[in-house]
Amino acid sequence: MPVPTPAGETVPPWELEFPGRMEFELTELRQAGIQCRVVSRNPFQVELDWPLDDNTKLKLRADYPDTYPHDRIQVQLLEGLDNVPTRHFEPLGKNICLIGRDSRQWVPSLTLYRLLRDQLKDAVRGTGVEDPQAEPAEFWWNVYERDVGSFCLIDTEWDLGANGSGTLELRYEIEAVSLARFGNANVPKFRSYVSRIFNSERELIASWSEPLGTSFSSLKKAIEIPWARIDTPLVPKRNIWELIEGLFKEHPQLNRRAQNLHTGVHAQVFAVAYPSELAHGEEGLAWTIFVPFGGKHAFGNDRNRKGTTKHFTVVPTFRAGRTDLGYRVPSTNILESTSAIVVGVGAIGSVLCTELARNRCQNLVLVDNDRVEPGNSVRWVLGAPVWGIEKTEALANFIASNYPACNTKSLALQIGRPRASDEESHLDGLLTCIDRSDLIIDASASYSVQSYLSSQARRRGKGLISVFATASVDGGAVCYFSPSGACPVCLEHHWNDGAIPRPGSEIDDDDVLVQPPGCAERTFSGASFDLSELSMQAVRLVVGLDERRASAPSIVQQLSFVNNELGILEPTWQTFTIETHPSCCKKT
Repeated sequence: MPVPTPAGETVPPWELEFPGRMEFELTELRQAGIQCRVVSRNPFQVELDWPLDDNTKLKLRADYPDTYPHDRIQVQLLEGLDNVPTRHFEPLGKNICLIGRDSRQWVPSLTLYRLLRDQLKDAVRGTGVEDPQAEPAEFWWNVYERDVGSFCLIDTEWDLGANGSGTLELRYEIEAVSLARFGNANVPKFRSYVSRIFNSERELIASWSEPLGTSFSSLKKAIEIPWARIDTPLVPKRNIWELIEGLFKEHPQLNRRAQNLHTGVHAQVFAVAYPSELAHGEEGLAWTIFVPFGGKHAFGNDRNRKGTTKHFTVVPTFRAGRTDLGYRVPSTNILESTSAIVVGVGAIGSVLCTELARNRCQNLVLVDNDRVEPGNSVRWVLGAPVWGIEKTEALANFIASNYPACNTKSLALQIGRPRASDEESHLDGLLTCIDRSDLIIDASASYSVQSYLSSQARRRGKGLISVFATASVDGGAVCYFSPSGACPVCLEHHWNDGAIPRPGSEIDDDDVLVQPPGCAERTFSGASFDLSELSMQAVRLVVGLDERRASAPSIVQQLSFVNNELGILEPTWQTFTIETHPSCCKKT
C-alpha cells in the first residue's frame, strides 16, 4: 500500500525511515551531470541516461526495493547496446549483475550513482574482478515458469560423447493446471525423470542409475521424445516462438507430431542439451525440455476451429545424480559405504537414523518394539500420519520414500523378552544383521540392552556407539566403545570413582520421571530440540570415525545444558578418553 507523508505526498516506505534519502539520491545523480526522471515514487523507480564512454550512452531503469537501503537497487538496461553481453545480464528483463549475489557485498552507504560509477563499466565490458561464481544458463529456464510446478530429474555425470541427437525416454506423471496467464488453458504439469538416452542410431548412451524414492519408482507412464545438442548456451528470449522455430529449422528431427498427453492437452515435447557453466570457468552439459502445447486442433492446419491456440511451457531440470547430491554434503562420500544397525528408534534414534539416511548411509537396520502414538510422537521424527504404526515400519517407509539411496530393514522386536516354548528365537535374525553391519548403534536407553550389544560387538570385533540422555534431560552422552578398548562397565566405574564426571546434574531419577496416562512405564520428560543434540553428535561421531573405528580409543562425549548470562540454556560438550578400568572383569 502507498505510504503517505504527513503532507499527503506518496513516498516509498524507506523514505519515512530515512527522511531525505530519496532527494539525496536524485541530487547526487544530477550534480554528476546525469539526466534522470522519476517514473514512480512508490515503488521508487528512476530512469536515467548514463554515459558509458564517449561513444555509448545507456538508458537504464533503477528499481528500489521497499527495504532499501538495507537491500540493493536493481538496475535494468532499457537500450543503448547493440550486442548485449550474455554474462552479468539477465536474458529477459536485462537486469544487470553489478555486484555479487552475496548480500554482504551491498552496504547501505551505496547509492545508485556510486553503484553505477564503480561497477557498471566492468559489468558491461566484462572487465575488473568478479566473484568466482558460475552463471549457469539452465538457471533462467528453471525459473522461467516455476509457477507451473513441472520438473524433470537428470544426472550431471551423463556423457553424450560425440553424439549430437537421438531420443530419450521420459518416465512421468502429468496433471493439467489452469493458469490465468495462459488464458486458463490446461497447462501440462510434469513430474518426471529421464530414464534412458539413445543416440540417432538407437544405441543406449546413458541411463538413470540412482535409487529413486517410492514416489518416483512408481511412475509408469513413459514417452520417447527427440533431443538435439547445440554448441552455444541456450537462454530464454522475449519471442519464444522465434526461438522454437529456430531450433526446428536447425534440427528438423525435433519437430515431431503432437501427442495426446492428458485430457484436453496435446503437446510436442522435445529436449535440448547445451553447454552451461557448472562452476566458475568449468563448462558442462545442461538440459531443458520444451513443451509447445494446446488443445486437440492447436497443431493442425484448420485455424477456424475451437481450441487452436498454441501455448508454450518448459519442464525445468533438477540435477539428482550421485555426485549432484554430494556437492553440498561431502559426508555422503563417507557414509555411502557404511552399514549400521540401530537398536532403539525412539526420540533420539529416529532423528539419528533419518540423518544417517539423508547423508546416504548405505544400509540401516532398525530395531525397536514400540508403536508411534500421539503422546510419543511429540518428540519423534514423524507425526500424526503414522500414529498406530510400528516405529521401525514407519521410519523404514519414510526413508525409502525420501532417501532411497539408503537401504533399510526393520526388525520389530524387544531384546530380552522371554519367548514361548513353541516360538522361534528372534536372536538369529538380529545377530545376522549385526554380523553384516560395520557399526552397532545403541539408542535404546536400556542398560541391559547396552550390555548385551557391547558383548556381541566385542565378540565380533565391531565398534559400538551408545547414545542416551539423562532422566532430567539436562545432559546426556554419546559413547564410542572400541572392540579392543574400554567397555560400558569401565565407563560406569570411572563415573562412580569420579575420574570422569557424570553428564548432567545429580537429580534423582524418581524426582523427574513421569508416567503418562495409559503408559505402563515411566519415562523422562524432555523435548526433541534438546534430545536432537545427542542424535546429531552421534552422526558426527559416525562420520568422524569413518575407517578408524577399529583403532580409535573408547571415548565419551558428554552433553550438559547450562544457563548462560541471558538465562537461556545452551549445550556444552566435553570429551573424555575412557581407559580400561582395573575393576572391570571384561578388560582385555
